[in-house]
Amino acid sequence: MSRTFDPGALNLRMQVLEPVASDDEIGGGTIAYTQRRSVWAAFEEDAPARQSADPVNDALATGTVRTRIALAPPVGWRLQWNALGGMRAVEVIAVQRGTSADPFDLCAVREVTS
Repeated sequence: MSRTFDPGALNLRMQVLEPVASDDEIGGGTIAYTQRRSVWAAFEEDAPARQSADPVNDALATGTVRTRIALAPPVGWRLQWNALGGMRAVEVIAVQRGTSADPFDLCAVREVTS
């Protein structure tokens, strides 16, 4: 897996997994995301930056990280990726949609431990 390090962010290739519910209602309609649709994401720590061999594990240890992706999946969906130490998964707990000035969504996630 290719990993690109930027100041304060770690870019990862992620995959959208099945939702907690079978589909998600948005604007009165029902949509179903394609399972395992790949998205790009950048994780940022809520805590101050620190030196680490694995910033993803450090960020997840805090319980919540933020991810900026072009189109965030709905709340309740899970994201999985291959990180140092094996597969990791997070669940989307909140989404803030982008604006014309900043078109990327902010997506709050928490680690899935079971």
